[in-house]
Amino acid sequence: MAVGCGGVAAGASVGVVASRMTRLEWVRLEQRVECRMDVVGVVVLLAYIVFSLFRSRIVGLWVPAA
Repeated sequence: MAVGCGGVAAGASVGVVASRMTRLEWVRLEQRVECRMDVVGVVVLLAYIVFSLFRSRIVGLWVPAA
């Protein structure tokens, strides 16, 4: 029961952070979608890019066959 509640809480937290990262707005006069990212979104995006570039080295620290 506690694990399930913890999973729901973790999922809700990730959802709140993810929803704050990017805001999409329709600009009626220009007929296009405009995107704005806040600081949390930029930090998460940069962390993802760094992890993607160095994934094998990071995983290789704990998994010998990586």
